[in-house]
Amino acid sequence: MSFKLVKKGKAVRCKVRPQAGESRKLTASVRLAGSSAQATRRGRRALRVTLRSPRRLRSAAKVRVEVRSGDARTVLKVRAR
Repeated sequence: MSFKLVKKGKAVRCKVRPQAGESRKLTASVRLAGSSAQATRRGRRALRVTLRSPRRLRSAAKVRVEVRSGDARTVLKVRAR
């Protein structure tokens, strides 16, 4: 999983990949702290989720990522860099 500020700091791009040999569908949801905006993508291979913001984001912005694969679910809270 990787995170990056893109579009002149107005969006966060998150790349999520399944584990090797995994073929179940992945669902990745990204939400920015202090905002109700959310982006969700589904697929079987590497997912790229971009969450746009109307204002420029600082590199210290907190991002909540929820990844689901089958019945398994993981929630991560990270900072976009």
